[in-house]
Order: sequence, then C-alpha cells, then structure tokens
Amino acid sequence: MFRFECPKPAYDRIVKSELYSLILEKKELIGDILLYRQPFWSDFGKEVLRESVNYVFDWENKISDRWNYYREMLEFDEIFEKEDFVFEIGSFLIKYPGFLASLVLGEKISNFEKFGFPSRRSLEESITSFCIGEKHVVGWEDRSYFWRNGDVKNEISSNEHGDFYASQTDVSGEDYVKKEKDLFGKRESRIFSTIRETCNIIAIRAHQDWTMFLVSILNYAKQIGKKEMYEIVKWQEVLKEIGFVGTNTAEAFGGSKLNDYLMERPNLIHGGNLEMFPIFIGEDFIPYIKDDKLMYIKENKNGEISLDFTERFFEKARFSKVNEYFPEDLPHMLKATYKLFARDRTLLPQIMNSFMNS
Repeated sequence: MFRFECPKPAYDRIVKSELYSLILEKKELIGDILLYRQPFWSDFGKEVLRESVNYVFDWENKISDRWNYYREMLEFDEIFEKEDFVFEIGSFLIKYPGFLASLVLGEKISNFEKFGFPSRRSLEESITSFCIGEKHVVGWEDRSYFWRNGDVKNEISSNEHGDFYASQTDVSGEDYVKKEKDLFGKRESRIFSTIRETCNIIAIRAHQDWTMFLVSILNYAKQIGKKEMYEIVKWQEVLKEIGFVGTNTAEAFGGSKLNDYLMERPNLIHGGNLEMFPIFIGEDFIPYIKDDKLMYIKENKNGEISLDFTERFFEKARFSKVNEYFPEDLPHMLKATYKLFARDRTLLPQIMNSFMNS
C-alpha cells in the first residue's frame, strides 16, 4: 500500500511554527480542493491562473524567481484538464507543490529560511505533503483516527460498513534522499521532502466485529498495570469528548448480548502459559505481548517469531510482526476504538463494564 506522508523532521517544523496555524486558517479550502478534486474551481485557483497568464507571457519577468512558479501553475492546469482525477489528486499536487503552499503562505512563501527550510521547494513540498498526509487536520477525514509516536504514524479507521483497518507507516524520511542544488553544488537532504511509503496494515473486512480488537487492547492494559488508566475508568467521558462515527449496517441498530467467553480469551504473552485458544483479530492476526509492547502477529513459515507453547497450540508455527504498539499508544488506541467501534455499538458498554468488573 502506497501513501503520501510528511516526514517527521518537516512535520515537526510545521506543527511547532506559525505554519501550523496558517494551514488551519485555510483548512476548509484545502479540504474542498482535496475532497472535490478541483483545484482551480476555487477563487484562489482562478486568481492563480489569471496571475500566471499575465506573468509568464511578460518576457521581462523571466529573470524573476516567481516565473518558474507561474509557469508550473499553467502546466499544472493544462495537464489537470487532460487527466482523470476522479479518485486521486494527491500525486498531482505533490508534483506541483507550489499550489497548496501558495494557498497557505501567499507572499510569505519566499521566507523559507524563516520557517527553517533550506529552499523554497522544500518548504512547498513539506506543506503539500502535510496537507495531503494529515487529512484529519484539514478536516476531510472523519472515519479515521491518527496519531504519531516517534518515527511511526498510526491510523485506525473504519469504512461506512464498519470494516476495520489499523496501519503503521514509517515517517522518519530516512530512506528518502533528495538532491538539492545550492551555491556549492549539490547536497543531500533527507528531511524536508515528501515520501511515498509502504505501510504495515491489519485489514479485517466482511462480517467484522471490533469486539476482539478492543478486548486485546484492554488485556494489554491490564497486563502492563494500566487497568485503572483514565481512558478506561472514565471511558464514557472520553467517548463524549471524541464523539463516535456510525455505520450503515443492520448490526448498527442491533442489541446483541456479549458472549462472556470472548472476554475470557487471552492475548499471547511471551514466556507465559496458554491454557485456552487466544484472541484472533479476524482470521489472521493474534495479539502478542512482549517487553511491554503489544504486537499483532501473523503466521508466516519464514517469520522471525516462534511461540513456545504446548503442542495444543501453534506447534512449530512461526509468525511475523505486523503492527507494534507501546504503552504510550494505549490512550490513542482506546480513543480510536471507542470512536469507530462497529458494528453493534451496544456491545461497547457491555465490554467495558465486564472488563472493569473482572
């Protein structure tokens, strides 16, 4: 799976500077452009085109730093009209990052050094990758919950049918090297430009019930001594703060009774005993706790993980790690699951009450 993300060094510069508030000021317009895929439909887009025509065809402006920007905007418009962007506009905006960057900064775009960037282009690419990658910030994504932890960007999401997705993407930018020209020739920059990354993902479709994912998180919290954490004890208050997203399924209007057996199923624990069949997320992923980390592992004959349990379970089986979470991820995992829990939300209070009374 490929996606566009803002690398951590550029992301940190944005959120810790004036850039973040400037992006938020324009988030509705940015969201409309990304959602409706019509960059030149807005008043800003029309003005850019008008200025570009006037500027590019005035030969005296060719010595100006702005000439390349306006030339790119005309090329942007010409190619956009010929292409079909019904489903994806991100890659196109990445190729012409000056558009969104100018929308955010206006004339301030020339002050790239003030914002901590080595060139105007690196500033443009960073702003554009932020707007595309952090879609929840600009307000055009409500079926996902995102958070960052170090070099990893986490996402837990649900579609309108309640299908479950949990992904982790390396956003360190360490494997993306961009050559930039300066007065001394060329230099390498690893930290400012957009990256395109594969990510680890757990995807459970069809008749997915989020019960076992939530139970696996609660079991993890209990195992590492976090059963009394605020996000568990005051889960109803947390839910009020973050809200919830419904699904268009018959189960969403149900009233199922929780099977107590589900609450008794354990996570795998490194070095522990396994007396009953463990939790499975869907058909493939098993929660596994080691060194206070919660991993979701999947059977793989060439995997790096072997499980030393009795022959009743997983004899000679090997597994690979898919996603890995740390104690500091727990509040976010719980918030995401409360918000998106599917398909029958009447199970949520039953699970929480059962867990806290156990």
